[in-house]
Amino acid sequence: MKNLILVFSLLLVSYTITKAQGGQEHLIQDIIDLDIVMYEFFMQKNLLTDDFEDIYKGGKSEDEYRFLVMLVDAAYVAKEMRKEMESPMTEKGRFKGKDLFTAMIISKSKDVRSFLRYVRKYPTKYQEQKWKFAEIYATWINEGAPTIMEDYEMMMNEGMASVSHCFIGIEEKVGDQVLDNAISKAGRLAEEDKFPEAIDMLYQAREVAELLGNKDKLAWAHHARGKIYLQENQNELAISMFEKAMELFHLQDNKAAIFIVGNNMGSTLNKEDSKKSYKAAEQVLLQSIEISQQIPIDDEAVSPVIALVHQNLGDTYMGLKDFEKAESMYKNGLKYTQFKGAIALKRRATIEMKLSELYKRTKKANLAQEYEKKAVLTYKEYEAELK
Repeated sequence: MKNLILVFSLLLVSYTITKAQGGQEHLIQDIIDLDIVMYEFFMQKNLLTDDFEDIYKGGKSEDEYRFLVMLVDAAYVAKEMRKEMESPMTEKGRFKGKDLFTAMIISKSKDVRSFLRYVRKYPTKYQEQKWKFAEIYATWINEGAPTIMEDYEMMMNEGMASVSHCFIGIEEKVGDQVLDNAISKAGRLAEEDKFPEAIDMLYQAREVAELLGNKDKLAWAHHARGKIYLQENQNELAISMFEKAMELFHLQDNKAAIFIVGNNMGSTLNKEDSKKSYKAAEQVLLQSIEISQQIPIDDEAVSPVIALVHQNLGDTYMGLKDFEKAESMYKNGLKYTQFKGAIALKRRATIEMKLSELYKRTKKANLAQEYEKKAVLTYKEYEAELK
């Protein structure tokens, strides 16, 4: 047995961002098509193609069947090797802190699948040789179980309950990318009106962020959930998510994020249409405006957003019937809409119409008429800009 000592070679880990493909995956067939052979311990049977005892089959798919056979082989080798030598410790990746042989014994189908997806992504090393599966699988574990981006994304789609251990030890930059991709995907699902799927994706992102201790991405996941609840007119849930995001961003002193979340939260609180909610909106929107004062007024990209914050605070004061402050906020907002872009024009038209409504309520008919005309003309400019 001593001459069967595992050979640990260095694998160069390269992470690429790929899009998970739809439809059923045929991972084993993909590996076979790459002319890769993986033998069991005694080098008598190919784990990818040869038949094994029916006890392993049990109605499983071909991939599930092969994963189980591989797990049995890896566990057998690990137990035999433990009799001959001391097991090295795994220093990184999903099995960090466990000795190698234990990692091989406790491996699950998800781990074998991750390994094979890695092999499929980087097949060159594994081609044109006859490998013992247990040896190359052990090497993969020992090098931190490097996992491709596609694999992480597909695991998140399945739910974290069964795969959470696969995210332990993930590199920070990879974890950031996985979470960014998940949050972006949730946004696309929401745009397609697939709200349950979007919320589920963000729930998985939250689970991963909490597992990795990534407070920044956790906060953005909360914020994204809030925006989706807002689209579904579930204002209370939206406010709850914005509050959680705001709390985390305050801990990080992330002023740009506080500015964005504060605006969305204030706008949502306004919709609750109560004195309490308006006062709460005032607090967060004033905070966003304070932050916005550090941004140059001639910033063409950000100015329409700052205008929106002033508009929302103007709406807050309208709700509180403080018309003087509402007028001030709306007019301050107009200062940030002096660009020719479509977004700025649409924002200006909206604020001009709100000023017209304010003057109607305060019995200033001439001003109401003046701003209504301005709003109509500005909106025509906006429509022309879209053509």
